[in-house]
Amino acid sequence: MGIKLTKIPKLSCEELSDRETLLLQLLREREECIQELTDEIARLKGEKGKPKIKPSRLEPEKKAQSQEEETKTAGSQEQQGKKKRPGSQKRQKNANLIIHETKIIQPPSEIPLGSEFKGYQDYTVQELIISAHNTRYRLAIWKTPRAEYLRGKLPKAVREQGHFGVMLKSYLLYQYHHCHVTQPKLLEQMQEWGIDISAGQLNRILVEDKELYHVEKRDILQVGLMVSSYINTDDTGARHQGVNSYCTHIGNEWFAWFETTPRKNRINFLELLRGERTNYVLSSEALTYMSEHKLPQSVWLPLSFSINRVFQNQEQWLAYLKELGIEKKSHVKTATEGALLGAILASGVSSDLGIVSDGAGQFRLLEHGLCWVHAERLINKLIPFTRAQRLAVETERGRNLGFLSGLKSLQKIDIQPAATRESQAGTEIRANLHD
Repeated sequence: MGIKLTKIPKLSCEELSDRETLLLQLLREREECIQELTDEIARLKGEKGKPKIKPSRLEPEKKAQSQEEETKTAGSQEQQGKKKRPGSQKRQKNANLIIHETKIIQPPSEIPLGSEFKGYQDYTVQELIISAHNTRYRLAIWKTPRAEYLRGKLPKAVREQGHFGVMLKSYLLYQYHHCHVTQPKLLEQMQEWGIDISAGQLNRILVEDKELYHVEKRDILQVGLMVSSYINTDDTGARHQGVNSYCTHIGNEWFAWFETTPRKNRINFLELLRGERTNYVLSSEALTYMSEHKLPQSVWLPLSFSINRVFQNQEQWLAYLKELGIEKKSHVKTATEGALLGAILASGVSSDLGIVSDGAGQFRLLEHGLCWVHAERLINKLIPFTRAQRLAVETERGRNLGFLSGLKSLQKIDIQPAATRESQAGTEIRANLHD
């Protein structure tokens, strides 16, 4: 795993002497040099170095470089394709296509008597159907003998969506927010397709009344954590509103959730797991966490007298710590992490929740595990010097990749009965491990 170095603190010039300022400058230069060498080692091993986040979105040089790389990649793929039997790649792609319509075509000439049917030769055509689909709801009106009027009512879903359907709105939102199509272009496209919509109506669909989506996003995370036995998580640097930030992903095969924040420490990750709640809980799990993370007994003991106490927000929590005389930065940090974990578990999240990550410190919570890709990277980073060491590294890499191959085989046999799946999966995993 290597040695984790303490970050160089940021201090103002008023706090430093000339000699201290010079030393800090030298340390930062050494830090940059070490990072460059680390990135170079990673590149030589076929991995990526630390990404550089630039403030501008307009990067013509990078764009040209990426296009050049794409051209090279396409050329290499073309060369590889020449080695394969013509049509093999095509049939492999079409094998997983969903077929919406099948047409059987008989030979144009009359089939002689006694001919033997030998099956079909498939030819798949992919098509996209885009057309306007307008539905008229006619609300029947009846007049009763008492001169009362009875009127048909629109379905609830229709009343909520208004004059534009869900699929149309979804398409507009996708094109505008994801594909970055401008409003004038979208308006022109809708009119060409026969959709009667004005610029004002389009703007309201795109920018107004989006609180529902934020509520849905919050619900996705909460429900996902409640029903999942494990989650995958990772974060990456991202520009947000002109500031270097971090986008964190939490999810698995059932859901995906993202949030961008200005930092990426453990408190930040715990706050993300807590969701929209603002509480802090001094539960037994919270106190256990504090004890396991070396919170001094003199600090831990006063907190233990308030077990199961709930604090509604950060202001109340920090005021309570100050009341107890807990003001040292490291003690406040550990106690806050524990109280946040207590709040998460109190909301119904299982203490056995598996958290699979790249091994970053902020994710090492609950039942933490390292994903197989990053386990492979750790082995790949080793630099063997002797023949025995090189053999050991290659053997371990082979075992890891074999085990991963066995795990992937589970996805290919889902349609089989459970007993058969378990039996076959176990056999394949054992065989790969043996190899």
